[in-house]
Amino acid sequence: MIASSRTAVADPLSRARLLGYALGAAGWSALDRVIVTFALYFYLPPAGSGLPARLADRVVFGLTAFGVVMVFGRIVDSLADPVVAAWSDRSRARAGRRRAFLAWSALPLAAGTALVFFPPSAGPSVANVVHLALSLGAFFLLFTVYVVPYLALIPELARDPDRRVHLTTLQAYATLIGAAVVMIATPALVGAFGGGPRGFQTAILLTCLFAAAMLALPVAAVDERRLERPRERQAGLVESLRLTLRNRPFLWYLGGNIAYWFAFNIVSSGALYYTTVLMRADEAFTAVALAATFAVAAVCFVGWNVLGRRLGRRRALILAGFGFTLSMSLFAFVDSTTSGLLVFALAGVPVAAILVLPNAALADCVDLDARRTGTRREAMYFGAQGFLLKVNLGLSSAVLAALMGAFGRDPGHDLGVRLSGPVAAAVALVGTWCFRRYPEHEVTRPTRAS
Repeated sequence: MIASSRTAVADPLSRARLLGYALGAAGWSALDRVIVTFALYFYLPPAGSGLPARLADRVVFGLTAFGVVMVFGRIVDSLADPVVAAWSDRSRARAGRRRAFLAWSALPLAAGTALVFFPPSAGPSVANVVHLALSLGAFFLLFTVYVVPYLALIPELARDPDRRVHLTTLQAYATLIGAAVVMIATPALVGAFGGGPRGFQTAILLTCLFAAAMLALPVAAVDERRLERPRERQAGLVESLRLTLRNRPFLWYLGGNIAYWFAFNIVSSGALYYTTVLMRADEAFTAVALAATFAVAAVCFVGWNVLGRRLGRRRALILAGFGFTLSMSLFAFVDSTTSGLLVFALAGVPVAAILVLPNAALADCVDLDARRTGTRREAMYFGAQGFLLKVNLGLSSAVLAALMGAFGRDPGHDLGVRLSGPVAAAVALVGTWCFRRYPEHEVTRPTRAS
């Protein structure tokens, strides 16, 4: 009965409106990459960077001050994911149960991201630790309020497999645009504004203004009244989370996706170190190296789209895992700009896969749950994923900071930087094993409601 009501509107939004929705991913992707790529480098820069260290890098129980703040902030904020998810699923806001959240959080999210890079002290201090903890907490919380309802719209806007992959491919291109702005344009802007702290801060502000404009587009593009969604009894927070975690295919999917993003986060956070320490280039060359990654990824989007439909998402994601393992391992051997560019380019192949395929697979898991339970809880699924991805980002940043603090992050003393690649590769291999266990046949075949 639910399925028939959902197919009543096969094409709820025009292609132009779907594009407007997809471009919102450029905004939150840019802000996410700002934190992943620049926060560690800004607070714990390598020698000769022209930036002052703003936190002590002493390692205590395997963690630096930065690592402690990242892990603590991620864990505390991650508690908001299921709360926001349940709130959105049960919302009856006039603007729409998803759209209202996007409208409320877009501008504060961009402003909160910029605030991270304006600490009160120019040197290591307790005030900087407190500022980083509070500003990162605000960023993570607002990121949840925007992204969980945003992603929860995917199963509603794309109701058949081909349209779903088309929409997630559009999102992948938008995500690439946001990441490219941060990883290519932002370092170039740092150089254009003279480098140093002020150059970094000015470049971050301009990047956040771009992101704010992108975040506003889905608010204008999506009219949830067009979705004609039937009113359903929604479970409470605890019951909804319990039902979500009982979905066995979702758990295997989640383990694989989290492992892949852990690997990518380590390399993203380490990109400036690979460029300045291993390749012996200046900061601005990071833009060239990452341009190689994203140029290859852009070319590969269509290929992963085709592989995902012909081989199935499970087999395609397994192939991507082997690609991650190979490319991440090679960062340990980078010793010149040529070798570095080749490895960055090779990494673009699996990166394309995690930008195209996972959200489509997660939407399939949501449909499986709806067939079994008779209710649709899209936000809870994306919220559960967001919960773990945030903890994941904090852990990956902490692991990278610990590696560099313990084994070195400077030219001539760079073992910590080199080890980050093999560590990322090992985690990606765990993700490949998870996707081998993912029962795609169970997800895609019709299921009787239990």
